[in-house]
Amino acid sequence: MRERLQIPETTAGGEDAEAGRDAPLDRASALPLFVQIRQQLLADIRAWPEGDRRFPTDQQLAARFGVSKMTVRQALDDLVKDGLLTRTRGRGTFVTDAALVERLTPSLDIDQQHRAAGRSVSVSVLSLGERPARAAEAALLGLAEGDPVMEIRRLRALGGGPAALDERIAPAAVARRAGFDPESARGSIVGRLRRAVALAKAEWRMTAERAGRERAALLLIDPDDPVLVRAMRYRDASGAVVMIGRTVHRSDRLACEIELDLADADADAG
Repeated sequence: MRERLQIPETTAGGEDAEAGRDAPLDRASALPLFVQIRQQLLADIRAWPEGDRRFPTDQQLAARFGVSKMTVRQALDDLVKDGLLTRTRGRGTFVTDAALVERLTPSLDIDQQHRAAGRSVSVSVLSLGERPARAAEAALLGLAEGDPVMEIRRLRALGGGPAALDERIAPAAVARRAGFDPESARGSIVGRLRRAVALAKAEWRMTAERAGRERAALLLIDPDDPVLVRAMRYRDASGAVVMIGRTVHRSDRLACEIELDLADADADAG
C-alpha cells in the first residue's frame, strides 16, 4: 500500500483549519476561478488519506476559497467527470484513488488499467506519417540523418479530459511491417510493434519540465504548469533501438508507479 500524506480536516462551518496553505485565487487571470480551484483541489486529492473519509462539502469549499457554491460545483463537476471524485446523494463526495496511477509493467497495458478502474479512455491521433529523420533521432535509431521514419502523435483523454500527449518515432521499414495507420495507432502502439519486432527491452527516463505553449494548448493547462515527461527507447533481441518517443503527462492528472523485483538484487547494493 502506498503511504499517503495526511491533510487537515476541514472544520465545521466551512473554515479551513489551515486556510493559509492555499495559493490565493488570481481574479485578474485568464484562467477561470473554477479552474484555479480545481488545480488546488487536485493537490488535496493526491494527498488524500486511505479510507472512506468524505471530501469537504460545497459550502466548506466555497468558504475556503471565498467564492460562490456554483463556482465550487463547476470545479467539483470537472473532477467527478474525470473520475477523481464520486458524489452520492445523502453520503457526500469521496476521492476515487484507483484512476490516479499508471503502473508501468512489461505488458504496458496502461489504457486497460484505466478502463479496469472505471475511467473512460479515448485516443485521438493528431498526426501520423513518414518524414526524414533528424540528426538526434537518427543517432538513437542507428539510421543516417534523412532516412525515413514514421512519427505518430496522439492525445489521450481520461474521463473526458486531456491527460497525456504521446509521441513515437520508428524506422519507416519497421512501421510499415507493423502496419501502422490512423485507426491502428489509436490502440496499443507497443502491441502493434510486437507484430513486426521481437521486443526485448524498454528503457524509460522520467523528468519534470515546464509545459510550454504547444503542449499546454493540447493538454488545456497553463504554459508554466509542470508536466511529467517519460522518454523511452524500445530494443529488439539484438539490442537495436526500434522505436523512440516520449509521453508528456499532465502532472495534475496522473502519477506513475513502477514495481521492481529485488529478489535477485545484490544484498550489498545501495
